[in-house]
Amino acid sequence: MKIYFVVDAYVGPSGGTERQLYWLIEALASQGHELKMFAFRRSRYTENPGVFPCAIEHLEIGSIASTRAMHTMWKFRKRIRAERPDVVHVLFNDAAVLVPAFCKTAGTKIFTSRRDMGFWYTPAYLRALGFANRWVDAIICNSVAVAEEVVRREGIRREKVKVIHNACQVPPDAVPAAVPVPGTTHREADTSQGWRPRICMVANIRRIKRVEDLLRAAAIVRDSVPEAEFRIVGEPLEAAYFDELQQLVGTLKLESAVRFLPKTDRPLEVMRQSQIGVLTSSSEGLSNTIMEYMACGLAVVCSEVGGNPELVRHGQEGFLYPAGSVSELADYIVALCQQPQRVADMGAQGRSRCEDFSLEKMVGLTLEAYRRPDATVAW
Repeated sequence: MKIYFVVDAYVGPSGGTERQLYWLIEALASQGHELKMFAFRRSRYTENPGVFPCAIEHLEIGSIASTRAMHTMWKFRKRIRAERPDVVHVLFNDAAVLVPAFCKTAGTKIFTSRRDMGFWYTPAYLRALGFANRWVDAIICNSVAVAEEVVRREGIRREKVKVIHNACQVPPDAVPAAVPVPGTTHREADTSQGWRPRICMVANIRRIKRVEDLLRAAAIVRDSVPEAEFRIVGEPLEAAYFDELQQLVGTLKLESAVRFLPKTDRPLEVMRQSQIGVLTSSSEGLSNTIMEYMACGLAVVCSEVGGNPELVRHGQEGFLYPAGSVSELADYIVALCQQPQRVADMGAQGRSRCEDFSLEKMVGLTLEAYRRPDATVAW
């Protein structure tokens, strides 16, 4: 198949959606499909992408409401008509508004994606999406929760929405070699000191992630488990919020218990040094972080929002709690800190669960959708 991908911008394969897209393009290229990616805007990565699985071109679109954007899209429409790709797959917000009406032709199927719970929706965007969706053959969502939100808020017919969960790929050396048993730990550095619980959260620092809930829970946890350690890994995207969190650490006297670590391209190393993975967000589509926690053998404690319950079954791979309930978050972390065998059991269950989210399955379902967008698939 000839498949074109169109995105707002592509900043590199370290982000959740960008990484999933990279894996998809890489897999499709290996199968011999003809692929190309178009970006509305340049990024440092796409200007020098190195070894990327397909060619990348820039459309040089800034504001989608500008006359320049309209002119560029008319030229792009002529190109689509001339090159006749089988599929144009659109990701991210601006492209989802602008591309479908211009690129829909008799021989080209148009797909857009939704990968979060629409926290970015505004009345203007919803109106624009409602117009653009007339030319869309199908919308691909990464969780049932996201799909339900798209149907409810965008008013699109249910049969035009496909659910294809994210893929989970973790290098074999990221999986712990052993698991904790009562009175010991599976981390070699701790064998002389017994069970020392380590809790990590991998998420960019912004308010929607509710990092303050983990800090307040950490203060409660330390009362019962004084040896518990917390690591928070992520890029501070909201400076004022990050300053508030730093002040809260001091107020709660958590300096010896909590460490903020900078964003890293190797978050799995932090996960592998932990036993419990936490995510406290107020909104999630389908969390790649949670999938990585499970693949690394961590017990998970996460807010019951978006697609999180589609990954973590309460009491099996971990625990779900109502977003914002610090007391319940703390209770679950304490329970796990005091039951290392349960951590081991949940970690093993999580690794097994990840087999349901293979790259092969994600790619296969995507190709099936491309070939048969009208096929009704229950979700």
